[in-house]
Amino acid sequence: MREIGKDLHAVLSRITHAGMLQQVLDQSVRRGIISTDKADHWNRENLSNMLTKKLQQAPYSEWFAQDNTIYNERSLHLGEPKVKTIVADGVETRITYDTLRPDRIVRRPDGTLIVVDYKFGSRKDEPYSAQVREYMTELSKVTAGAVKGYIWYVTLGECLEVTK
Repeated sequence: MREIGKDLHAVLSRITHAGMLQQVLDQSVRRGIISTDKADHWNRENLSNMLTKKLQQAPYSEWFAQDNTIYNERSLHLGEPKVKTIVADGVETRITYDTLRPDRIVRRPDGTLIVVDYKFGSRKDEPYSAQVREYMTELSKVTAGAVKGYIWYVTLGECLEVTK
């Protein structure tokens, strides 16, 4: 069985506005991404109930409004490559990258950009906030409007607004 985070991420990446939710869930069942099995906690019915409720509440309703322009899974190409040092299990690794890929970028009718990063495990606010801040910084370079950032801990039902 696939990891639930990947499955839910696939579902959310197909939704541009709240009115598409049921259609996307139906397509996801047909594609085998989610199930209708009542024994599966993240089945179609439970996902529909949870997401329908969330998409009617702020700030989620703002992200999935009909009048937005949505960029799901779009690459942001950096002008200059960046280097990041990652330490895992005591081993330091330097990574060079020139592209970022936020989960969702929302352009509101007033020009405000909102970047949303979906997370499906436990809360790790600081590293995830640093990631969203990086998205916000790069987006600020290409717009005169405001840029907001959020981490949506989907399976926890929690949201964190990220400040610069």
